[in-house]
This record gives sequence, C-alpha cells and structure tokens, in this order.
Amino acid sequence: MLPNEKVLKIIGLMSGTSLDGLDLVFVHLWYEKNKWNYKIIFSECVDYEEDWKKMIASIPNLSAEAFWQKHVELGHYFGKSTYDFMQKHNIFDEVDWLVSHGQTIFHQPQLGYTAQIGCGAAVSASAQKNVVCDLRSMDVAHNGQGAPLVPVGEKYLFQDCSIFLNLGGISNISFHSSNKISAFDISPANTLLNFFSKKLGFAYDESGKLAKNGKLIPTLMEQWNNNPFYKKPIPKSLHTDYILETFIAQVDLNHLEPIDILNTAVEHIAFSIGESFKLISGFDFKNKKMIVTGGGALNNYLIERIKNYVPVEVIIPNKETILYKEALIMAFLGGLRIQETHNCYKTITGATQNSIGGAIYLHHKTLK
Repeated sequence: MLPNEKVLKIIGLMSGTSLDGLDLVFVHLWYEKNKWNYKIIFSECVDYEEDWKKMIASIPNLSAEAFWQKHVELGHYFGKSTYDFMQKHNIFDEVDWLVSHGQTIFHQPQLGYTAQIGCGAAVSASAQKNVVCDLRSMDVAHNGQGAPLVPVGEKYLFQDCSIFLNLGGISNISFHSSNKISAFDISPANTLLNFFSKKLGFAYDESGKLAKNGKLIPTLMEQWNNNPFYKKPIPKSLHTDYILETFIAQVDLNHLEPIDILNTAVEHIAFSIGESFKLISGFDFKNKKMIVTGGGALNNYLIERIKNYVPVEVIIPNKETILYKEALIMAFLGGLRIQETHNCYKTITGATQNSIGGAIYLHHKTLK
C-alpha cells in the first residue's frame, strides 16, 4: 500500500533506557514526490521525578500483578503528560495520533518476548487521542530481535546520510548502503556513564568533564572488551538488565575510583564503536559521514574519543535532532503503521519476514 498524500499530524513519545524523561515531539509527516518529509513543530522533554525513576527501575523485580499495575499507571502518566503538552502548545485539535514507544523493561527476543510498559489504552484514555504502541512485538513474533527500530526512519527521513550512531542508554549504529541496512546495538553508553557519575554525586557527566580527568584502568578495560555480548553475530540487541548484571557487576567499587571508572567507560564505549565497523563487510567507508545523536552526543570527551577510533567523518547535528531524533522516528514508524506499510525489516532485525508492527487503541474513529 502506497502512502497517501494526507499530512499525518503525530506526537511521538519516547522513554529511553537512561530514564532521563519522556521525550515528546509533535511532527507533520507527508509523502510527496516519492519521498517522506517531516517538520518538527514542537518538542519537549518531561523530566522524570525521582519517585518515577525509582518506580520504573524497580519494575523488573515486581510480582506479575504489581507489574501490570505499574504498566497502567505509567500509561496514564504518559497520556496526561502528552495531554498537558498539547494544551500548552494549543495543538489538541490538530493532533491526529500519538505513537508511544513505552519504557523497555524486559527484552528477551531469543525467548520470544519483549515488554515496553506504558499501557496504550491508558495513554489513549488520558490523552484523549488515538494511540499506536507496542512497536516491537510483531517483529519478535517473527523471530526477529525487535530492534533496532530506528534505521527504518533513518532510511526515509535522512536520505543524504549513510551511517547513524545513537548514544542513548545503549549505543547503537546503522550502516546504510544502496541495497542493504545493517543495524545493531553496540555497547552500553549512558547507562554505564550515568551509573558511575552518580557515584560522584552527579546525575550525568556534563560534556565528559569528569571522565576526562580520570585515568584508564587497563584491567577493567580488558574485562569489558571481552564481554560475551561482543562475540554475538549481528543483528543483536542489548538491554539494561544485562549491563547491570555483567558490565557493572564486574566493577570493584571498593578498590577503584569512580572517576577512573568513568574514564575507562568512555574509552570502552569509543573502542567498541570503532570495533563495530569491522563487523560490516563490503561497505566502502571512503568519504562517508556518521551522524551522532542521543544524549551522549553532547558528551564532548566521548565524541573526541570516538573520533580516535572510527574511519569516517563524525557529524554532530543541531541540538533538536540530537535530543529528539528517536521520538521523531517513533512518530514516523507509527505513521507507517497507520498507513499499513512495513515498518520492521527482516534485514535489520533478523526476522523471518518484514512486518507492520504496532497495536492500535482508538479513542475515536479517524479515517485514513
């Protein structure tokens, strides 16, 4: 089914693994002259209060009943936050759809399931809008990784670029050639950096100033570099639970200085990103550019170290793109779902077939 010419007016909701807050982007999407186009109208991050951060972090350890309760509570929170966003910018009557990624809690594609909480029905009820959610489950049902999702949006919304690095809670990358997209998670990123920044009394390491003043710990660097995750074939995906149970659990906080751990974490992330280029065969890196987005793109020291390891030019875009690209792409993937067009590709996720991912909750009937 080809996209029609109607302008889709969508708010994308994205809550990442770093738990910074809920990203909201109101975007217009339209298909014209064989190309998807977009315009960001408004964007905002609703910071999570500490109680919400603690609640979300505790969810994996809850009973099934308590888990489902928090799933619904978070959905209403997402919906109310989005409703307030619409009222603030006077766009309630203009918005057609919301697309909510949810908060990833469990992601075990090898066992056939993934869970992004933030109940879509609750989002719809509290925001009083139609909602697309649960974008990953269909791909996982077809034996895919359910990740990464972002490369499909990159392919259609940023056609002048060929390599995309995202530095969120987890680093992930996609390589776009003329006939193939290779994409996968690389390593821990802000999940690792923020954990050890907090040991120094900071929510995060602004511009990488803390890490820059630390010293490399060779034994820890070697441990992290030899993590079994790096031996897995691509495509592959990483999750916060695994980072906590392996990367962070390996650190002896009684004998190592947090500032040195931070320095080592930056070096490990940068090294791993460089190594990821070796996993791609037949890709000509000559004169190619890599755009970096996600909160980690604002970490100047991390970017400096990444440049030391990669064979391409590193581009840092404007701050709006850095911070809200994933929410923008969630809106786009939801737009494809609304248009009944494939938004998960087997060549990216390893699934047995392409699929149209996303559950729909209708607050009211909207014609395509």
